[in-house]
Amino acid sequence: MKEYSEIVIAAFATFTKTVDLMNATGLSKSTIVKYKKDEQLKGLAQERRQQIVKESVYKLQSELTKCVDVLAKIRDDTSINPQVRVYACNSIMSHWKEFTLTVDLIERIERLEQIENENE
Repeated sequence: MKEYSEIVIAAFATFTKTVDLMNATGLSKSTIVKYKKDEQLKGLAQERRQQIVKESVYKLQSELTKCVDVLAKIRDDTSINPQVRVYACNSIMSHWKEFTLTVDLIERIERLEQIENENE
């Protein structure tokens, strides 16, 4: 099992073009071409991409409460134009629906994965 540096893993998780990979890692073109064929490195890069996406989702989730609080303040502030207040209400409701569906789907997928793991 070959050991790859964090720089190489991060670069392969971020870039696909050989020239970009060369610039990010300082490796030669022939080494990049060889590494692109390495299934282990492909797996590590895919895991890193998934980690980055998960961390971004967690960050967005933590900011979501603040956003909802701002919309709720706008909604409740009678000095603000009623049309803007209605927009704030509609925004909260439309996003609530989307997030509720997303959470429901995530929970269902997790249950299916759990059942699959139990059956193995």
